[in-house]
Amino acid sequence: MAKTYNTISTFTAGQVLTAAQMNDLGENSNNYRVPPMCLLTRSGQSITASTDTPITGYTEDVDTDGMYAAGSPTRITIATAGLYMLNLNVTWSGTASTRTDGYIRQNGGSTTAYRDVRHGTSERNHITIVVECAAADYFEAYVFYTPGTLTATVRFSATWIGQAS
Repeated sequence: MAKTYNTISTFTAGQVLTAAQMNDLGENSNNYRVPPMCLLTRSGQSITASTDTPITGYTEDVDTDGMYAAGSPTRITIATAGLYMLNLNVTWSGTASTRTDGYIRQNGGSTTAYRDVRHGTSERNHITIVVECAAADYFEAYVFYTPGTLTATVRFSATWIGQAS
């Protein structure tokens, strides 16, 4: 369920607040205390070499705003518009001879953020970005590597950090 953030008017010294104004202040304070946030974890997903692979089969660790649904198993879907900090952490195990990539796609389109790592063993990809989002925007974590045999452990999150101007 999307959270709402009411516009709070400017008050003057000595002004008596109405019940509606005080309720708006209280609702905004409650929403800021527990902001919209979703944290997903996927352990040990086998990845096919040289293939853009969306991460699936997440465990929902935290979801304060209904952003993850089993019916859309690759997505974090924004319920409350605003600025979000997105984080993607990929820990690789196995061997790859050239590179490992982790990236985030927005609304099924082009890549929003990308991180390429030359791989040895137990390498990590980490991405943090801030994106202005509308309600219903969605993000997916993808991985890619060339050749070898790898599994990926992934933590993927979206945290509301404020209203967009």
